[in-house]
Amino acid sequence: TANPERKIFDQAGFMQAHLKSPATPGPVGHGFTQQNVDTGQTWWKTDVTDWLRVFGLDTCNQVTGADGAVPQDQFDWLRSELEQAQADKKLAIVCSHHNSYTLENVAEPAIGPVAMLLEFPNLVAWVNGHTHINTITAHPRAGSGGFWEITTASCVDYPQQQQVIEIVDNRDSTLSIFTTTVDHQSSPAWNQGD
Repeated sequence: TANPERKIFDQAGFMQAHLKSPATPGPVGHGFTQQNVDTGQTWWKTDVTDWLRVFGLDTCNQVTGADGAVPQDQFDWLRSELEQAQADKKLAIVCSHHNSYTLENVAEPAIGPVAMLLEFPNLVAWVNGHTHINTITAHPRAGSGGFWEITTASCVDYPQQQQVIEIVDNRDSTLSIFTTTVDHQSSPAWNQGD
């Protein structure tokens, strides 16, 4: 049924809606700030703990096509921010809609981020989607280390699964990343504070 109050979010409206999110579980804005709304910059960062900084990229190409891109200004911003996170002694996770296999939209000049991400030993994961399948890909760094690319299924389209990602300090100068897939068949019951 037609409804005059129904409208499509534009980018500014999408970011503004996030600023109305509750402080718990937080963070308010989920990385977006009033500066994002004011400038139209659709990529963000947020510290989710004292030791973990998360970066969100906008890989959706506004020109044409379903595949993604990382424009030069966003690529340069991410490099600078990862350098700062490393200086701040924070682990880093990058999030984007598109994964490394689908960042190939040539409608807008773009840079593939994998080689750059390997430059940062504090980067532990790149969480993304687009392909609607759950996969985990190792991106090893020459010598030692690297990061995990965690591609998740869709929460609004088949197979409608989500993943919980946990980072655990093993107390031996290493860490582990656990991913748990959550299906809709799980019990819908929840308790206040869950």
